[in-house]
Amino acid sequence: MSVDECISQGILSDFFRNRRREIEKVAALDFTFERREKLIARDNYEDGRNAGIEEGKREGIEEGKREGIEEGIKGERMELIIKKVKKGMKLEEIADILEKPKEDIKDIYEAVMRNAPDYDIDKIIQDLK
Repeated sequence: MSVDECISQGILSDFFRNRRREIEKVAALDFTFERREKLIARDNYEDGRNAGIEEGKREGIEEGKREGIEEGIKGERMELIIKKVKKGMKLEEIADILEKPKEDIKDIYEAVMRNAPDYDIDKIIQDLK
């Protein structure tokens, strides 16, 4: 409610008439303070949001690197298994040479065998999925 409304309605009219400038200054300061607090809150929110986005990007890149390394290792292992299968080696022999338990390479070995004699890596990868 404004100062003029209070005076016209007789609400503390003498008080508002005598202190109009002081009341208007306080109201303006209060509005400015509230506005400032809202701006600070908005800026803090944006800062936190941007920091979260950056952290998410960094974590995504690190996760992508890990996944890339893992995929590279699987691809290398697959190529070795293909080479050994082409030489006529069985699962047990390949596992022994790679120094891996049979269970760790069995899926790849079986996918390679299903895709013989082409040994197309893309088809083997699809087969594994």
